[in-house]
Parts: sequence; structure tokens; C-alpha cells
Amino acid sequence: MTSKEIVNELRKAFHGEPWHGNSLLAILTACSARKVFSHPVPGAHSVAELVLHLTAWTREVICRISGETAKEPEMGDWPVPQEQTENYWNNILLDFKQSNEQLIRLADEVRPERWLEVAGGSEKVDGSEVTCFELLNGLVQHHAYHAGQISLLCKY
Repeated sequence: MTSKEIVNELRKAFHGEPWHGNSLLAILTACSARKVFSHPVPGAHSVAELVLHLTAWTREVICRISGETAKEPEMGDWPVPQEQTENYWNNILLDFKQSNEQLIRLADEVRPERWLEVAGGSEKVDGSEVTCFELLNGLVQHHAYHAGQISLLCKY
């Protein structure tokens, strides 16, 4: 897969037409703001929690592709919503959109050889290093995984 193709996969997962169904943005804009903070499935995260988690990891991927050392996202792995208002939800969505748009712009500018370089000290479970390509591909998969969860939660 070329760098243009992986960036295109990110675009599709975020706001395009991925093979698996609706994009994250399409799912999120169709979800009622009054539902996003609820926990219809006991023990499961809310839609708002999932979007904050997605934003946190999108930002961390930006940092790693930019050459920063791998770390826990600044927001934490599972940020907790600070309030439960429609205005706050709109801010969560805006932050998610801006983070993804920033990553897409950055990925568009990555020189081809950078995709094969190690991404800021990222490691797989087995301890082997993760390339920038693998990192971005993992984020695309992460977006798809949580898109499915969010779709189900929005139907409750």
C-alpha cells in the first residue's frame, strides 16, 4: 500500500465511504446529542467517552508520526467527559474533527521513506518496533472498531 492509499483509508474511515459501512463522522452526526452521554449497556463506555478516546489516540499518533516518543496520550487513554451538555458534546465533536483533519494534513506531507521508519519508539506487544505506516494503519482499524461500537450505542 502506498502512502497516498493509507491516507485515503484514514479519510474514508473519518469522513468518507469505508467498505464496512458509514464513516465515523457520519455515525456521530446522526447520533442524538441527548444519547451520547448515556450508558445503555452496563459496563460499556458512552459515545462521548469513545469519541474522547478516539481523539486522544489520534493526537498521540500525530505526535509519534511527528517524531515524538511514544507515550500515553496527553488526555489519557479514556478521558472522562467533564460535563453532559449539548454544547460540550459539540466541542468534543469539533476537537475530534480538528484532530483528524490535522492528522490527514500531516500524513499527506509525510515523505514516502518516513512511512517505513519507526514511529517515535512505538512497540508492538511482542516488543518489535512499529513503523509510521503500521501506526497509521492501526489508527484506521481503531476508528473502524469504535465506529461499530458507536453505531450500536446510538441505536439504543
